[in-house]
Amino acid sequence: MGDISHSFGFKEESTWGTAVVVDKWVEFTSETLERRQNTAVSNGIKAGRRYGGSGRRITRQDAGGTVNFEVATNKFGTFFKQLLGSVSSVNTVGTVWTHTFTPGTLTGKSMTIQKGIEKPDGTVAPFTYPGAKVVSLDFSNDQDGLLMMAAEFTAKQELTATALAAPTYTTPTVFSYSEGTLKKGGVTMASVRSVPSLKIMNNLLDERYFLGSTGLKAEPLNVPFDTISGALDVEFQNTTDTYDAFAADTQLILVLLYEGAIIEGAHKFTVQITLNNVRFEGETPKVSGPELVYQNVPFVGLDHATLSAAEIIYKTTDNASL
Repeated sequence: MGDISHSFGFKEESTWGTAVVVDKWVEFTSETLERRQNTAVSNGIKAGRRYGGSGRRITRQDAGGTVNFEVATNKFGTFFKQLLGSVSSVNTVGTVWTHTFTPGTLTGKSMTIQKGIEKPDGTVAPFTYPGAKVVSLDFSNDQDGLLMMAAEFTAKQELTATALAAPTYTTPTVFSYSEGTLKKGGVTMASVRSVPSLKIMNNLLDERYFLGSTGLKAEPLNVPFDTISGALDVEFQNTTDTYDAFAADTQLILVLLYEGAIIEGAHKFTVQITLNNVRFEGETPKVSGPELVYQNVPFVGLDHATLSAAEIIYKTTDNASL
């Protein structure tokens, strides 16, 4: 095999389910994209038949799966837009662009994504997924690790006849543990050891199949209610960090912030995820031995009366076309 030839590319579609040629590629660590199909077997009675009928047919199909990424300083804005639905892009100064993603309509928003899988002979098999929608993004950061993002997709179908678009790459930098901060109410929480999960998930109606559509689904629609959830790995240092808010069911603003290298002036590559109405689900600290006490503190994000439930800010050199 020699050099790695696996690839993952994408491009936003103008019309849901109408494939376009991918023109952006990012590095990924693993994926589970696959064709999903239902079959039916004839139960017809026939003299001499011992086993199931030979009339097996594919009744419907779609595709989907999860792709895992190390979040980088460029090209991730498309995923954030596809997740939340709305973006405001401002040329802050020079080459610096600030993209603010907030909840908006998801109808008509989709991508064509394509993976290339290298075969033993060095050639690459393309698998293309038109009508791909982002079901969820799950961010995480282990101690001493990189900021990770698991992106779950649902797509119209899986195609293998579409030619592989030749990948081209920029050289972005990934965000690391040392660049991360978690803030509660604008104050840094010094007791947070890691973030096992911060997940924003769209409730997509993914079973829209109709006669006359050759077994292919119609566009998945966003219906109530989307969900926000996650967990913090915390060293118990006091009751004010998490316990008091848990016990009082206090409404909190959580901000997960990563700032990388300077782009220009005082502006740095940035990913900032803000949840404006978070409630801690627990827990009471418990002693399991003579060591320090650590807690896994789950949380949920809820609607907010005046602010967006979730907001992502991405400061990068990518322009308004993302």
